[in-house]
Amino acid sequence: MSFQIREIGKEKRRKKIIHRITVVSLMIVRPLLHFFKGWKKRKAQDEHSEHRILWLKRIVSIGVAFLTIAFLLIGIAFAFTSMRQSLVSLFSEAGSELPRDDNGFINVLLVGTGDDDHEGVDLTDTIIVVSIDPTTKSAVLLSVPRDLYLMKTEKMGAGRINGLYRDYKYSLIRQGIEKEEASKQAMSELEQEVSEIVNLPIHRSVKVNFSAFQEGVDAIGGIDINVPQDLVDPEYPGPNYTYITFTMPAGLQHMDGETALKYARSRHSTSDFSRSARQQQILLAAAEKVKARSLLTNISQIQEFLGILSKNVETNLSLAEMVSFAKLGETLDQHKVLTMQLNATNGIYTNFVLPGGFMYGPPQDLFQGAAVLRPLAEDLHIPEWSEIHAFAKLIFFHRDLYLLNSQIAVLNGGKSEGMARKAGGELYRYAFNIVTMENFKGSEKPTHSYIALTEPDSKLQTLHKPTAEYLSQLLSIPIEPLPGGIELTDPTDVVLVLGPDYQYKPLRGLIEQQ
Repeated sequence: MSFQIREIGKEKRRKKIIHRITVVSLMIVRPLLHFFKGWKKRKAQDEHSEHRILWLKRIVSIGVAFLTIAFLLIGIAFAFTSMRQSLVSLFSEAGSELPRDDNGFINVLLVGTGDDDHEGVDLTDTIIVVSIDPTTKSAVLLSVPRDLYLMKTEKMGAGRINGLYRDYKYSLIRQGIEKEEASKQAMSELEQEVSEIVNLPIHRSVKVNFSAFQEGVDAIGGIDINVPQDLVDPEYPGPNYTYITFTMPAGLQHMDGETALKYARSRHSTSDFSRSARQQQILLAAAEKVKARSLLTNISQIQEFLGILSKNVETNLSLAEMVSFAKLGETLDQHKVLTMQLNATNGIYTNFVLPGGFMYGPPQDLFQGAAVLRPLAEDLHIPEWSEIHAFAKLIFFHRDLYLLNSQIAVLNGGKSEGMARKAGGELYRYAFNIVTMENFKGSEKPTHSYIALTEPDSKLQTLHKPTAEYLSQLLSIPIEPLPGGIELTDPTDVVLVLGPDYQYKPLRGLIEQQ
């Protein structure tokens, strides 16, 4: 990778640039001034040139990495403008082509770890796959639970997914590999394993530790979170391997960095799955705060972020790729961000079902007493990751349907009792917005299965027509006009009526056939 730095010939222009940079902290000002003033001298000292380039690249990487993370999670396009004006403008603006998969998606692994003063240092307790579609300006975030147990990997052995990076990294260090290179190789292997789980090629990764998270929230003045329910965790990790009780009442709460970190990490009061949702909730709130107050248009604010992240972020994005990400970020639609979590509320071994419920908890005695998660497919005697692959195919490749969020009613119009709940629950597990699952109520009993749009207005019909068309194709059920006299319990956009001819089939197989 290479980049160019333009020599300033005129004294007036040099003073203008120097004046601009002096706003930044001494950490950045002095090295940059020294860099430019000693340009001619360094040209004659080739042995120092490579070191200087790597050092300056690191400064830029730190700043753009923060904005890249915000962009990947939320799509705050405007945030990159000020960064490019203040730092990236010092370099050639030519970025490199971003890697994409066959569908044109840019896929990045976002990882959150503990740091040296936290219990479980280097455990990847936050694992999020981010897939960006530059064409539709959308992003999908899929959280992978930390307790997912991998029976085998290509190089990292077996174990919980949150420990694979750490264990492999230190095994490489013991083999004599430098710490930085060992971390790089371990992250590369984690990328490959997560890619196998979700059946999506992962091109790059960004790793952030707790310090960056906590100090970043403080730097923007805290965040406001609408806590959905009371949270009480009597076993939150405390200092010196102790436990403390962390509580957070329901309702709108203002959180500083320390509180936000506890809210994100707490797991004993609820589950890993609600914890994943809380982590995504915090990141959304932080991005909204940045946007509302235009914090990243302030050079002194950028300076603070640089200081926070200089020791707390690792990424394999090149400088040229960061510039390209910045340009792409200017076009991303922040309203087109879909968030999902893989979980074990599957409706098979639990009373309820949740979107993404494709895991289960096997007997602990099979794993030396540890509570782990395995893919549900394993217990259903189908290929290991097949159900997760089917789910990932839907949310990544048909994200436009999920962003529509059409309200769907599933009505049993002639099958055995409970069929609406069975079919509707399966659709809900695959994250379709099922609002009603009940017996058909209407003036005429259905003679066959059909799908109908409920809204007579042509514009609204057009809006939700893609959902009806996809379900029609997936389930091989025709679309027909909504008959008169049908009774609907909840507001509904699309109705799926299961007539006497309906034959239930698991969605996994139907999705695989597409």
